[in-house]
Amino acid sequence: MGMQVDLTVKAITGGLLAMLLGLLTACADAPGTLAGGDLTSQSLTGTAERAPEETAFAFEPFDGIPVNIGDALLRELGSTAEQYRIRVVPRSRDTATYRVRGYLLASSDDSASIISYVYDIYDRDGRRVHRISGRELGSASPGDPWSGVADGTVQQIAIQSLIALRDWLYAR
Repeated sequence: MGMQVDLTVKAITGGLLAMLLGLLTACADAPGTLAGGDLTSQSLTGTAERAPEETAFAFEPFDGIPVNIGDALLRELGSTAEQYRIRVVPRSRDTATYRVRGYLLASSDDSASIISYVYDIYDRDGRRVHRISGRELGSASPGDPWSGVADGTVQQIAIQSLIALRDWLYAR
C-alpha cells in the first residue's frame, strides 16, 4: 500500500511539474528568439523608455527558487551587470526605472536538472513592459532538482538574462 501511495504522489508531482513547465514555456512562446537557443525576449511596448545609460533595474526576490540559490543569482546579476552595460540598483531604492520580477522552476531527468526562468520587467507605474524567458541545464540530481544547480549554472542564468536585458535596452 505504501509503495502505491508513493507512486501516486510521484505521478501527481510529475504531472504538476510538467504543467508548470508548460505554462512557463507557453508564456515564453513569443517572437524574438535570441542567441543561446532557449532564450526568448518579448517586448510589450517596443524599446526602453529612457536612454540606456539613464536606466536602472531593481530585481525583486525570485519566486519558486530556494533562498540560497536566489541570493547567489542576485549577487551574480549585481556583480556582472556592469560588464553588459546594465545598471542594477538595490530594490530598496526608489531610483529604479524598472523592477524585475523573476520566476524560476527546476525539474530533472536522469541526465540533468533543467532550470526554466521567466523575468517580467515592470515600469514605475507597475505595467509589464517586457518579458524574458529561458532555460539552463544543471547537473543530474536524483530527488531535488535544485541540488543540481551549481555556481556555473547560476552564472549562466545571470549572463543570459543580462544579455537579453541589454539587447532590449539598446534596441533603439
